[in-house]
Amino acid sequence: MASEPNSGPSAMAVLSKATLKAAECLGLSHAELAQFLGISESSVSQLVASERFIDPRGQEGGLALMLLQIFRALDALVGSDADARITWMNAYNKAIGDLPRHAIQTRSGLKHTLAYLNSLVVGASGGQAIRLQ
Repeated sequence: MASEPNSGPSAMAVLSKATLKAAECLGLSHAELAQFLGISESSVSQLVASERFIDPRGQEGGLALMLLQIFRALDALVGSDADARITWMNAYNKAIGDLPRHAIQTRSGLKHTLAYLNSLVVGASGGQAIRLQ
């Protein structure tokens, strides 16, 4: 029995496209995405042109997956409100101690931001009213 050819997009292509879309939805520039992933701006341009892809098993892939988690958590909290998402990313957050768009550029800030958002999502799912700071 011959194996079926893989007609769908690769995991790398899917992750790359999702990462670019999440960065756009979070209001991150290509320069900020490059810094976040630890790659050059020209590498981000290659991602945009589908000339390069993010390997989900590599360090870039792990960071990309965390960015997707941030997007999903924030999107759930703001009800898919694009303006609220961008406003939150650009406003000083007392709990995080920085603008979220700046905080996620460091490992500790990234982990703290993700943990903070996840705690809010858990609180919201428990029926508690959540007010984003």
